[in-house]
Amino acid sequence: MSIDFSPERNLALQANLPVTTGFAAGLGEAMMLQGDGAMLPPTPDAAVVLDIQKVPGLPEGFYNAAAWKADDNPTSPTMLLGRHVKARGAPGTPDVGPITLAVIVDGEVHSLTEVWAPEEPPRNGELPGDLIEDIRAKRAADGSLKLGLTRLSPKLKGKGYEPFPAFSTTTTEQLLGGEFPDTFHIIDLQNDPRGPAVIGDPSRLYLPSGKNATPLDEEYFMFRPEVADHEFLAFSLNQGGGAERQQRLALEPDAVPSWATRRIGSAMPPEWLNAHEGLLIIHGIRVVQKRSIYSIGSARLFRRDDGRLLIDNVSAAAHLTPESFPPLFPNEQVELRVEERQAVYICGGVALRRAGEHTPHSIETYPNVGDTRTVKATFSVDAITSQWDRSEPKFKN
Repeated sequence: MSIDFSPERNLALQANLPVTTGFAAGLGEAMMLQGDGAMLPPTPDAAVVLDIQKVPGLPEGFYNAAAWKADDNPTSPTMLLGRHVKARGAPGTPDVGPITLAVIVDGEVHSLTEVWAPEEPPRNGELPGDLIEDIRAKRAADGSLKLGLTRLSPKLKGKGYEPFPAFSTTTTEQLLGGEFPDTFHIIDLQNDPRGPAVIGDPSRLYLPSGKNATPLDEEYFMFRPEVADHEFLAFSLNQGGGAERQQRLALEPDAVPSWATRRIGSAMPPEWLNAHEGLLIIHGIRVVQKRSIYSIGSARLFRRDDGRLLIDNVSAAAHLTPESFPPLFPNEQVELRVEERQAVYICGGVALRRAGEHTPHSIETYPNVGDTRTVKATFSVDAITSQWDRSEPKFKN
């Protein structure tokens, strides 16, 4: 079954929608709309985004892809590991599809390999087993891949799924061979007093739910708990998959930008510029007339010598919004759930460096547009970091 992107579907949906910006409202509009109490700047920071291009050969419905280079050679293929959704799910259920590895050579798709597929739904009407989505990958020094991902598990009572942060380790070679690794829930996480832990079967123990599981380096991960909108839980993993050295990374209210008033989350793993500073691409959500409007921005992830982490220098302006892409898709409906949201989301990117330099000059990201397309957007590192306060931040304790 193919996704219905027809103008007829678009017009039918719009008939029941208030006027907003972006694809659903008419191309190129830049209205200032009152949403959840904050105004969205009409345009993103143009100095940051150097280029936006289509990726020839990527199929419709391929999105939210992890990205990495096969090796340290800047001309080596780029790997994209993403969801390939061929139909939207029923209301209140995920959009289900296989995980596919796309190999990009010279800017175009060289091959597509399905590496994981969801279980077929049981005939008794129950939900199938766990689903996997939104993978983020960090290549380690030995060439292995540290994966953070969301595992959606059927709720024990009621309908639908509950998201849990999970992790895995694999290699590019295994994925190219069509082999997806086992994934593991992260155990020993602190229960948040603001909401009960979701109790699973005995093998799942007590697991606080959450999304955006992201490898920060070879040792640390972080995710956003479901009970939190503007904070993360960071931790290291021991050999048994247990969380250690846990720390909360919370944004102060005055640090939340207008494009992320509803929620904020990590996009791709940070790109470490030096021993202490990582460039962290993030996504934000604001609500406009009951629809979730996604944007992409950035922040600094600061790491002290003792391993303590802190997020600051959140970009005041978004770098990408849904209005960044209409020139690539004129008169096309790219939103999978246009009545619910306007989506732009990133799970992966690769750093570009000049010969002999450690600090990247730019980052090629692979944004999802509307949960149906993936494009390439190149960010200028200098344009982002030139707006930072580079001093060491003050930790509360």
